[in-house]
Amino acid sequence: MQAKTAQQNLECCALKVTAGIECEIRRVPPAYPKEAHRNRMSGKVLVEYSIGEDGRVRDARVLKSKPPEIFDEAALRSANAWQFCPGEPEMGLQGMLHFSLERP
Repeated sequence: MQAKTAQQNLECCALKVTAGIECEIRRVPPAYPKEAHRNRMSGKVLVEYSIGEDGRVRDARVLKSKPPEIFDEAALRSANAWQFCPGEPEMGLQGMLHFSLERP
């Protein structure tokens, strides 16, 4: 499985998830943290992850987030639920999850 250079987008509930993967089966959008929603906060989280032979995400971790820590847990929970086509393992992939209450 080769990563594409073009970005793919999924828009749901006024947030945008981006990643450059060739074959996606399921992309689970993150839940908006209640406190961030209540305070009308927006932010973004850069997640690094690997994909196993079975197409499941492995070793997801936050590389950078703004604001720090507010959206990290929701981003990781979402990334760990993503499913890709089975194939050769992929390592060092990155995806940016954007959290916004405004429509893109």
